[in-house]
Amino acid sequence: MEELPHQRGGLEALYGWFVRLRWLAVIGLVLLTFAARGLGIDVPVGQVFFVAAILAGYNLVFHLLARHDSRHAGGAGVLPAEQAGAGDRGTKTASRLGGLSAEAAEVSRLRRLVNAQILLDILCVAALLHFTGGVENPFAVFFVFHIIIASIMLSRAEAFMYAGVGTGVYVIVCALDGAVPGVHRHLDGFLTSECATNWKFVIGSSVTLGMTLFVSAFFATSIVHRLRERERRILELEDKQSRFMRTAAHQLKAPISAVQSLLKVILGGYAPPEKQREMIERSVNRTEQMLELLKDLLRLAQARTERQGRDAHPISVRQVLEEMVTLCSTQATQKSLRLKAELGDGPDLVEARDEELRDIFLNLLSNAIKYTPSGGEVRVVLTEEPEWVRSDIADTGLGIPPAEQEHLFEEFFRASNVSGLEGTGLGLSIVKERVAALRGQISFESQPGRGTTFTVRLPLAGMYPHHRQEGGQKCCPGS
Repeated sequence: MEELPHQRGGLEALYGWFVRLRWLAVIGLVLLTFAARGLGIDVPVGQVFFVAAILAGYNLVFHLLARHDSRHAGGAGVLPAEQAGAGDRGTKTASRLGGLSAEAAEVSRLRRLVNAQILLDILCVAALLHFTGGVENPFAVFFVFHIIIASIMLSRAEAFMYAGVGTGVYVIVCALDGAVPGVHRHLDGFLTSECATNWKFVIGSSVTLGMTLFVSAFFATSIVHRLRERERRILELEDKQSRFMRTAAHQLKAPISAVQSLLKVILGGYAPPEKQREMIERSVNRTEQMLELLKDLLRLAQARTERQGRDAHPISVRQVLEEMVTLCSTQATQKSLRLKAELGDGPDLVEARDEELRDIFLNLLSNAIKYTPSGGEVRVVLTEEPEWVRSDIADTGLGIPPAEQEHLFEEFFRASNVSGLEGTGLGLSIVKERVAALRGQISFESQPGRGTTFTVRLPLAGMYPHHRQEGGQKCCPGS
């Protein structure tokens, strides 16, 4: 099913614009009639003004409907704040669904009104053509405007439908003018000979207009579709950024509030001397958590904004992994974990910067150690694949619940089974951005209670393979 092109607000704005545009069309039609008479063209003023009156009449109806809707907008589907707060969760959900249903109904009603306007306009243009020369009148091009308007305000299917309606109406007008005696009105002073009975001219004009309308519908709907898609992506990005800022603010607010409370207790003299050192140590621990979060936020921002390939040089993945294993060995020993490294001796050079690879592998290795219980095992394996350097970091740790795995690389996400362990929830987001910047791939496989394996593939130095969606679980290719 095709997505609605506009929400209520956007469609209402376009509806009002369409009505105002029609008032200009009425004025323009009157002025053009007088101009044509002044040039000596035998335009039937009475019939043209009759069409203009009909056009103005139904436009007034649509204008009054728009004013009526604007006066009564805003109340439907919205509960007063005190009523909304008094209801339980089920009532709020029902109210929200009712509001969405009312919104969809209003959008559907507006679309029906827009369809009625376009159809009436096409019929008015057809009547105007009939009274002013039919196939001899170049104003048949006005059908194109309605196809463009339909492309903007309605769906692709409806735009093509009106291209067909416009073509069909034009063919009927031309056929009646040419086939029925006395129906055609020749525009004296504009053309020297009648064209309505020249069937070659009529057919050529009809085919040309039909092609113009359908081509206009195709290009207009294609452009509008791309603009709507870009608008949707911008809105999604803005929503994502807003959620990121709210979450970051919340993550920073909690430790700051805790430190503030502890210091106020100490400064107010409410804590006995023997407790003050403990409270200061807790404050220091909280500030260290804040610093760690800020460092991760800076690293994430750096990973997203730095230009790809800047200051990159051939670097050994094996050497970086050896450094990271050595760095994390103390942490693994303290937890009684077996830390094994199988780094092979194949080609391992990739185009990167030192900090990029360190961010990737230190995050993955430290996570594996952190989330693996005492007595478990963490393995680091380096292998060669065609065009790739593959690194696997596997653990026998907690694993990730299946229902939560799709959120693993989101900012601030932490699985429900690691709530008791410290972490910022940004490490894997940083890893994903770093891997993407290096045109690599990251994927993982995980089973709760049995552990997780992360696989990082980076292109060999000088190789830029086409990115493929792997058949395994949860692959995040670089873009």
